[in-house]
Amino acid sequence: MLGVTSEKERTNMLADLYAYLAEFFEWTRQKEERAIQNKKKAKKGKIVRPAELAKDVYSEVERDYGTLLRTYDDFLDFEQAFDTYQVPGNGQPEPLDGLFERHAIRFLSRKSEEAPIIETRSDAQRALLLLLVAHGSRGLVRIPVEDEVSKALHTRYAKFLRQRSETLRTLVEERTTDPELQEKVYAELLRRV
Repeated sequence: MLGVTSEKERTNMLADLYAYLAEFFEWTRQKEERAIQNKKKAKKGKIVRPAELAKDVYSEVERDYGTLLRTYDDFLDFEQAFDTYQVPGNGQPEPLDGLFERHAIRFLSRKSEEAPIIETRSDAQRALLLLLVAHGSRGLVRIPVEDEVSKALHTRYAKFLRQRSETLRTLVEERTTDPELQEKVYAELLRRV
């Protein structure tokens, strides 16, 4: 609050701060209570499997967080023009700007076979396609032709993916404190969503 000279602004800032702290401490208390309940269950000798825990979290997501189950197609404006790219089913994507390719992606695989290359129209299209491939999109993928539309879609979809990831991780952390189990459950959840 240093430098804020208005008493009204300082009062508003304090009110916001107190509201945030109350919410934060309540959330922490609830998380600790759930952890205590989990420890009690664990002491009873019940072995928790990642698939069972993921199923439990997924049920909660379906019930309370349905918007997290949206797909990339839900973000598309079908009145826009699209390019459709055939993304290989395997291979690690890497950006490629060579002598003969611009705005391209090469899909490297462990095998010694030639790596498939997809050439997009622009950097904006390539960035969006890389984001989609990194999150599991394979096969036919539509990308808007217009750069501005591709950039806006990239921003919106990346924000959605971050929010979904944070929410899923929080839901998993509420159920187990074991980091190794958390990662297994999170990976299983990503396969489901």
